[in-house]
Amino acid sequence: MTEKTATPEQADDGLPKIGFIRIETIVGDPKNDNVKPPFPMSQRSFMNGVKAGIYPKPVKIGGHINYWRVEDIRKFIADMSAEVDA
Repeated sequence: MTEKTATPEQADDGLPKIGFIRIETIVGDPKNDNVKPPFPMSQRSFMNGVKAGIYPKPVKIGGHINYWRVEDIRKFIADMSAEVDA
């Protein structure tokens, strides 16, 4: 018998409602054009922005794998939208 794992529900923006996401979810996956990421750019450009303090910092979970809190990504998007609207 195989056990099914529940996947978090997705919000209207295509991101999970809660949890952690990998960079492919944030900037897109070159192998999968069907996913519309919130930051359509290269992984290198995004990581350079992280290093420069522009984008949210990742959380290291086990070894050298980076994850981002969905809440941090949503807050960044909201803050940027507020600056554009101001």
